[in-house]
Amino acid sequence: MSEKAQRDPELEEELKSVKNLLKNFDRAEKGLSLYPPHSEILKGFLDELVQSFERHLENYPVLEFTISSTTLTCRGEVVYENHDRNKSMAFRLFQSGLRKLAFQSGLEREEILTFLDILKRGQSLENTDDDVVTLLWEEDCPHINYMTIDFFSDEESQRARKVVEKMRNPKEVTSRIVRMVSTEALEDAKQKTDLEEMEDEEKIEEDLYSLKEDELAELKEKLTWEKDFNPLYDFSSVIFQILKEEENIKEFQDLLDVVGEVIRVSVAKDLFEDALPILQQLKQLPQHILRPNPAKEKLILEQIQAISDAQLVREVGIYLKKHANNEQKFTEICHFLQQLHPKALLHICNLLKDVPPLPPLLQVIDLFSQKDINLLLTKLYDNNVKIVRGILKVLGQKQDPRIAKEVLPLLDHREPTVRLEAAETLAQFDNPLIQKTFLEKLDRFEPQLKNKVFHYLIRTPNPSIYSQLLQLVEDKNFLERPFVEKKSILIALAVSNPDQATPLLMEKLRTKAWLRKKQQVNQIRQAAALALGYTKKMDVIHFLEKYRNDSDPDVADACITAINQIISKRK
Repeated sequence: MSEKAQRDPELEEELKSVKNLLKNFDRAEKGLSLYPPHSEILKGFLDELVQSFERHLENYPVLEFTISSTTLTCRGEVVYENHDRNKSMAFRLFQSGLRKLAFQSGLEREEILTFLDILKRGQSLENTDDDVVTLLWEEDCPHINYMTIDFFSDEESQRARKVVEKMRNPKEVTSRIVRMVSTEALEDAKQKTDLEEMEDEEKIEEDLYSLKEDELAELKEKLTWEKDFNPLYDFSSVIFQILKEEENIKEFQDLLDVVGEVIRVSVAKDLFEDALPILQQLKQLPQHILRPNPAKEKLILEQIQAISDAQLVREVGIYLKKHANNEQKFTEICHFLQQLHPKALLHICNLLKDVPPLPPLLQVIDLFSQKDINLLLTKLYDNNVKIVRGILKVLGQKQDPRIAKEVLPLLDHREPTVRLEAAETLAQFDNPLIQKTFLEKLDRFEPQLKNKVFHYLIRTPNPSIYSQLLQLVEDKNFLERPFVEKKSILIALAVSNPDQATPLLMEKLRTKAWLRKKQQVNQIRQAAALALGYTKKMDVIHFLEKYRNDSDPDVADACITAINQIISKRK
């Protein structure tokens, strides 16, 4: 708190209220991303925020913030500061284009919720419709006022940025941009001598010494903006403004080529924070052209298709592999991939050969294959095991009935990891054909794959497989199976048909252990007791009580576990 605030108790009390409100705002904004819409926790966050606004505006009719990239200022005092851009609420608002934000007395709950929703939609990397400022303008909340940055309202700033753009971008791109916008400032800059630049620096120093304290503060704020200024994105905004108004088809095409080249250069230089918003603007362009026509829309689509080629996707893959351990960067790059044309799906699938199949990348493949999974089904027969495994992970999230038929043959794949992944994928479907196939191939599977199968059979009980399970139990080799397999098979038998399984399981528990095979028989008795717990039959409890003091402690414990399980299921 500054000395001014400390000397003014009323101001100090007001700022204390503002800081408390901002904490609730930050928590509510993050809560919208973390919790489902009907979450009681989220509702609590939102209620606290609304109450904070009501309390504050009841005492102070207007709450106004000045926004910089790192701070929020109220009544000339910094009330929020965070230099970490990934976590800073100030930077999120600043990046959205807001420079001043005011809430007035009379603010209603719906306006607050609308504002939070706008921030969430506008800042989402998947949003392809509008930015925060546009959404605010459309919603027109009567008690929320704001001021935005106008990139090119200042002539000198505009000229300076043109010079920066000249220095930082490829010549072939810049020459087109300059030709379309203006060459005057750049020509002036190129012709300047070193002496003139020195004179400019001296002039700046003189101007700085002559500034008053409030003027210095204003300059500091402008410098903060310049520090965060992105010339590539800013200048692309100029191109898009021209594209909205350009009538000449040839010039329109040339500008689209510039945009495409800028995106390619950004990707090549690992500048996805630049490439992503530019590609988003390109996709939104048809909605903003002043006099749209099919020819322009076709050119835009062709440009997006041209960008989405194998070469660009391969370059993206290089950086996905590089940033595989950086979750934030990896996700950002995948958001860029989501903006490409759907025809890029084949090239994106091929990235799985070298890029780890992390969730953000699998989500891109899932998104592009929502309407048609034929390409994914074809890639199941790819020669590269990593690609096949990645595709299986994606198919496991879908419910298309064709998937089971195409994946079942992969249970015989030469590669154990593919067999395991295929089982994982098939386990997402409640399908009798899958269950029967699993049982037919059971003894050909390695232990890890068998465990997957057993979990699936127990989780998806089906009376039609009872007879197959019974054959396994009655087979002479059942006694020699490991205990885990005996237990899993008997539990699967119990859940598939409890009525038929109960007498058989009771008989297994009654069986006296042979002297030669005592351990194996007691394992079956123990497994049978546990399986009886899965029948959920109350009349089984009396039978289990007889064996809770069995001479074999494992059998006795299994009976107690089964009794408790039946009782808990009935409550």
